Amino acid sequence: MSFHGQLAAAAFCIIAAAVFDFFDGMAARLLKSNNIIGKDLDSLADVVSFGAAPAFIIVHLKSYYYSIHPAEASPNYLHISFYEEQIMVFAFIMVVFSAIRLAIFNNDTRQSTSFIGVPTPANALFIISFALIANYQPQYFPISVIENAWMVGGICLFLSYMLVSPLPLFALKFKQWGFKGNEVRYLFVAAAAVLILLFKFVAIPIVIVLYVLTSLILNFAKKPNV
Repeated sequence: MSFHGQLAAAAFCIIAAAVFDFFDGMAARLLKSNNIIGKDLDSLADVVSFGAAPAFIIVHLKSYYYSIHPAEASPNYLHISFYEEQIMVFAFIMVVFSAIRLAIFNNDTRQSTSFIGVPTPANALFIISFALIANYQPQYFPISVIENAWMVGGICLFLSYMLVSPLPLFALKFKQWGFKGNEVRYLFVAAAAVLILLFKFVAIPIVIVLYVLTSLILNFAKKPNV
């Protein structure tokens, strides 16, 4: 879909993948069928859904925006092919780091109830939000940023680092549905729902940033006073 100029549709497919990714582990636990092979297959699927697929979207963001808003095409529009070749390098780096992040997750016993580094689904949702904003809320699309290949490349490198960073983040994994013990999760989901209702697709990157900031606050609150 990305290579055929259907970035919004591709973005919705990735959102669907994120929904299934949220429920597959829960289903495995309920059915008592979770095993090592399933865990590895889940990560292999995640590399494609949340590593490679979002990378394709990054590569085609600029051409996609001008294809649906041709009146705004700048003189640089003719150089899109060379631009996409540049971005492909940075996007591929992010795919590699997504695979590394998932390999670390599979072998890190500290990440059974929380995350260390930004999860690949969160990273993917941040990226695909730009395709959705370009299609449905173009007035908020940062075209001046997207036109700069080095700027986009820098964003890819930063996101690659965040995937494998030592930053502890809370996980949206509900082992039971009671409010007690899930206070932060329920409050975060409620805040995210309100933001999405108010700002639609523009809210997605805001929610991801809120997720990171909330985790930082929780980590700071847990540190003993010296």
